[in-house]
Amino acid sequence: MELLTGGDAVAVGAVTGTAVGAMGLRPQKVALGPLVGAAVGLGLSLRSAPAPVVATTTVLTYRVLSSLLFRDPQVSLLAERVRPEELTSSYRLVYRTLVARPLGQASLPMNQREALRGVRGRIDTIAPGQDGDVQIRGWIRSYADNDEPIYVGIYTYRHEGRGYVSVGFPVPQANFTATLLPRARPGGGLVLTSRSGLDQPGHYLTYVDPDTRDLTALAVHGFAEQLDVHVEGDELRAEHSFWVFGIPFLVLHYRMHRKPA
Repeated sequence: MELLTGGDAVAVGAVTGTAVGAMGLRPQKVALGPLVGAAVGLGLSLRSAPAPVVATTTVLTYRVLSSLLFRDPQVSLLAERVRPEELTSSYRLVYRTLVARPLGQASLPMNQREALRGVRGRIDTIAPGQDGDVQIRGWIRSYADNDEPIYVGIYTYRHEGRGYVSVGFPVPQANFTATLLPRARPGGGLVLTSRSGLDQPGHYLTYVDPDTRDLTALAVHGFAEQLDVHVEGDELRAEHSFWVFGIPFLVLHYRMHRKPA
């Protein structure tokens, strides 16, 4: 550290703060690290503190401030290594047996060329009982040119008398599930959001042990999304927004219209 900074206390603190802040992942924590380090270094420079003392004090100060300022957990363990029948969860995932890619669920168009391939959707239903009643509805959205899946699995469920929309994204030996709360949109339309004070909306990652079939479920609090659906002219439009740690990072725009007769 002394070779890197020349022993300057402010530089030692800033470098140390940058390193520990980067480990926090959240943008707020990343930004806090060098600020705390520079402040600690400036204070200890008045006492001619050696570099190891500045670095240690920076880490301790950052950890204390971080725990006080960022109290909300970004990931929490819901269940660890339990039998599927013991997991008190309402989520059921629609799995497809054929997926073009191992992580085909993340196959969103990321540029204009991919978007021009076109997207089509279809509804598949599953009626596991002998009475033929449909219990699971899967929404498969794929590229129009080769049917490569973009994502699979959308369904609704009810919990304590309230309806939700839950979208499952199967991945190898696991699934990522987004549960959204439907709300009326001012001026007409529908808003689906994971931002809610209720205990059901949110994002969840579940891992399946390949040997025992036990499940481990995590709630991912740092991720959020919202769909704003409305009619404009003769089109159905939607804006699909995503946030990570409260920072917006992606907005998808959809336009849908009826096929000609």
